[in-house]
Amino acid sequence: MNYLPAPELREILLPSYDPCPGFQGACEGVATWNPEQGHVPRGFIGALGSLEEVQVVILVAEPGNPHGKESYTFDDTLLTQTFEYAFNLYQTTRYPYHRNLKCLLDMVFPEVPLEDQLKKAWITGTYLCSVPKREDKVESRDLRKAERGCAERFLVKQLELLEGRPIIALGNKARKRVARYVPVLRPHLIEAVHPSSRLSNAEKRHSWESAARKARQIIDGRK
Repeated sequence: MNYLPAPELREILLPSYDPCPGFQGACEGVATWNPEQGHVPRGFIGALGSLEEVQVVILVAEPGNPHGKESYTFDDTLLTQTFEYAFNLYQTTRYPYHRNLKCLLDMVFPEVPLEDQLKKAWITGTYLCSVPKREDKVESRDLRKAERGCAERFLVKQLELLEGRPIIALGNKARKRVARYVPVLRPHLIEAVHPSSRLSNAEKRHSWESAARKARQIIDGRK
């Protein structure tokens, strides 16, 4: 099957695998480039059909640290490798993070198979690489520079392509980054709790149900 997103999104993301110039710039000391240990830009998935089929954008903060056996080969299939790995995580829902995000997809697009949901949704990070588990390991000014550079290279361009779609920002970091670096979108954001939030399942579900309902209203209004 096809794991890759629409060509327009591919064109935006491919430069991050050259590798991205940020690793030798503002992201040095913040992000890591090490494909064999799973450290590459990743965490995005969706838009499996055409760009016109995408109905909702879901923003997370950034990918967590690579899983124990997560590894990639640095060649011209790297982009495909990362998308295939992400698809399998959503399909198996082995980890709570992906299980929770699948729950949100089911709320926005009920009774729709995963592959079709991922034609209608684009999930991406406001920062494309893992950062240290505790941000106090990185000077806040250095992290802010890295965030800004990544947003200018990738996030802004993705959101410009998908203008007019509802944008669900999961968690405070995703919301704040959009407010800083894509402020024109701030009034149009739908906020919800992050999939890894420690809130109770009932509180999470209420937050996501509310976000899904607002997203559906916007989607239905665009038809």
